[in-house]
Amino acid sequence: MSVDLAVTVGALRLKNPVICAAGEHVLTAAGIRAGIAAGAAVVVAKSVNETQAAREQLARTDYALLGPDWQREPWPAANWRDASLMCRSGMQPIATDEWIATVAALDGEARTHDAYVSAIIILADLGEAVAIARTVEAAGIRLLEFNVGAPYGEEAAGGAIVTERAAARVREQVKAICDAVRIPVWVKLTGQSENVAALAAAARDGGAAAVVMIGRSLGLMPDLDTHDPLLGTNLGYGGRWALPLACYWLARSRRQVGAGFR
Repeated sequence: MSVDLAVTVGALRLKNPVICAAGEHVLTAAGIRAGIAAGAAVVVAKSVNETQAAREQLARTDYALLGPDWQREPWPAANWRDASLMCRSGMQPIATDEWIATVAALDGEARTHDAYVSAIIILADLGEAVAIARTVEAAGIRLLEFNVGAPYGEEAAGGAIVTERAAARVREQVKAICDAVRIPVWVKLTGQSENVAALAAAARDGGAAAVVMIGRSLGLMPDLDTHDPLLGTNLGYGGRWALPLACYWLARSRRQVGAGFR
């Protein structure tokens, strides 16, 4: 007997609740196709914005897997369930228009699998983000993620990306994007806030179809012998340990925005 796994997010019916989030694994068309073939209802393509600094960031990407004893693990880890990832990441290095065209073609392919390929913009300059959003819609892409909560806002080169923690500004930024396009806009929020639920409400009030929470935390792991930080810098930090944190803010946000908003 077949089981109907369909869910509704905003106005979109998804064939199942599996969403393949953006990252290096979807940096290429092959990676996105692999996500579609694996059955994901949505594959979110590697992020872009207008800045050269953001495009150059990927060349400085580095990663470290840590085991439960804080020691580095080989890649791939023997036990992913107990590993945590510390990394500095970047964005799609190719030209934004070129990547949007690729994503549009892949979203067309995804239709035949009852799936979506979403573009994603990371906020730097709001006016430029609006222009990119219009280009995304004009290319025929059916879904847009707008990331105002990338964890590296204070760590990246000046002006490359924004980590937005002010609810009033989230509403303003989301409204500008949603007023510019007719396709659904999902808004990704930071967890580095004393009130993520207020950010979720602001995104809803700005016109978001849904919110995505929460991004990685920032962390630092020093080497006790050299006193140097792991990989030489502050890093994004994630792992299965973060699930209770995400669930806490999901519950708080649900209470604040009501049952009808995703």
